[in-house]
Amino acid sequence: MCLEEEEVGLVACTMRRIWLRRNSFIFEKKFECPRSLLLAAKQNMDDFRAANVNLKPNHVDTSLVRWEKPDTMVCKVNWDAALDVKNKKVGIGVIIRDSEGEILACLCSMMDAHLKPVMAEGHALRRAMNLSGVASVQCDFGGRLTGNCKGHK
Repeated sequence: MCLEEEEVGLVACTMRRIWLRRNSFIFEKKFECPRSLLLAAKQNMDDFRAANVNLKPNHVDTSLVRWEKPDTMVCKVNWDAALDVKNKKVGIGVIIRDSEGEILACLCSMMDAHLKPVMAEGHALRRAMNLSGVASVQCDFGGRLTGNCKGHK
């Protein structure tokens, strides 16, 4: 038996409410009647539906950014950084591919920090240089800057 998408959502909301009810009972010594649990789960589902009525799909135009192969016998290192200003976190990603597009190494990392975007990109570059294991490499900053970077270990 397969559930419809709507039913799966209601099951998920109900399970969440059961978990919250359990925590409320254990940690706050509050008991919630099972009927109110089901009503709250249905309300959560209705709220979720209402919040998503007019949302447009978040499509990224992939034609704008395309990975290009490097020359034969050359590896290409790509990296990026993302900021969560509210929670003061920085996420970075690095990927190293050969001339056939095969992934040789990759890295995902998150750190607690309050950095400006250029500093976050610099940190990602440093991690990319360390992962690549070379002291000198041609760098591509997503089309924003290009140059030769000297790494320091």
